[in-house]
Amino acid sequence: RDWSSDVCSSDLAIAGGSKASDYALYQKAVIQGVQGKMTDKVKTLQQIFDKYPKSIYFDDAVYEAGQANMILGNYNEALTFFQRIIKDYPSSSYMRKAELGQALVYYNTNQDVETFAQEFYFLTGHILLNRIPLELKKIKHYEYGLRKILPRLFEDGETIELLDE
Repeated sequence: RDWSSDVCSSDLAIAGGSKASDYALYQKAVIQGVQGKMTDKVKTLQQIFDKYPKSIYFDDAVYEAGQANMILGNYNEALTFFQRIIKDYPSSSYMRKAELGQALVYYNTNQDVETFAQEFYFLTGHILLNRIPLELKKIKHYEYGLRKILPRLFEDGETIELLDE
């Protein structure tokens, strides 16, 4: 599909000062993402942050900026956006996705302890809310994580025996 006409329509709505200019900017950013223009997407989302701080699409834009920065490999920026959702928009529909995004940033930047802690928090939150089933391979993944990080947590060299397979 040729998205350029959709971008032009969005640009007209934005330039015309439409009441829905924030939405037009958001849609333009989404289209830029579909086109693979992540740097342009981030710049367009920044316009929402600058011009429409009270927009109903603000949390959507924050999450999308995190995702785009992840794709670009800008992990610190991505983490900032995901943490903003977690801190400022705890009831957002993007909350769980932002938590997962945060865990992925930690994983991609080899922060093992933070990765494990965030993934464990994310998984247990879903289990407690009955949103996802607990799978055996998830248990094995977390047992592996425990085996990897627990020795770092005990300063006196004490360890915990985990069940063998």
